[in-house]
Amino acid sequence: MADPNADPNSPTGCKPGYYFDVMARVCKVIMQPEYETEATGFAGGVDPTYKAPGKDMFVAGAKPYTYTTRDWQMLLSMSKEDVISVQQQLMKAYPGFKPRALGDRTDPKTITYFKYALGRINQEPSIQGQDIMTALPWMIANPLPTSSSGSGLPSFKLTNPIDLKTIFNKASQSVVGRQLDEVDLNKLVSTYQTAELDYQKGKTAKSGAVVMAPDAGAFASKKILEQNPAEAEAYDYLTYIDRLSSLLLG
Repeated sequence: MADPNADPNSPTGCKPGYYFDVMARVCKVIMQPEYETEATGFAGGVDPTYKAPGKDMFVAGAKPYTYTTRDWQMLLSMSKEDVISVQQQLMKAYPGFKPRALGDRTDPKTITYFKYALGRINQEPSIQGQDIMTALPWMIANPLPTSSSGSGLPSFKLTNPIDLKTIFNKASQSVVGRQLDEVDLNKLVSTYQTAELDYQKGKTAKSGAVVMAPDAGAFASKKILEQNPAEAEAYDYLTYIDRLSSLLLG
């Protein structure tokens, strides 16, 4: 039976005032105000063309799914009950996290910790490639304290791996004219987060100076240049020729 609320000409696939429920595969009415780009607090905001990964991406035998920067938008297609369930599980997986309001899909804190969870799925071999609902119980059994957890354990704030990969790929594009493969991206993320930890732990260099956390973009550009000097030189030359040609052609 055709969905009466569907609109094939709409970027979301639904009529105005409705959102596409990925799990139910039907358009459902939005029970709260339209999503504001600014409310997310993340560059790029809401992408109206985004489509969440389907269940077929998480079946046995399928290639492990790697979450991307855009996948936090899965929250926007979840029912209020599912959002509440995710928030409650995130509070257990990240002691100290408290959402602005249960069921609020646009809560910046919820979006931030949802992205932390997706990044952790990409990094942890035990849950790599799993859908968020399957992975959250494992995270609850292996919680990560936040700075306000009060657990008595040392806790540190690391930049989300998903966000770092976006920054690193932009740096790679500017240095060698291409994006990095997943293996190299993961190595860069690990190295950068080690530098972040060193800074927060107050680690000192041989000179006695405190090691500062580097700018992520500058860090990536330097590492990529060091690892690919010939490719970077060739790309720099081609870029120069392109610019020169553009000037000569007017």
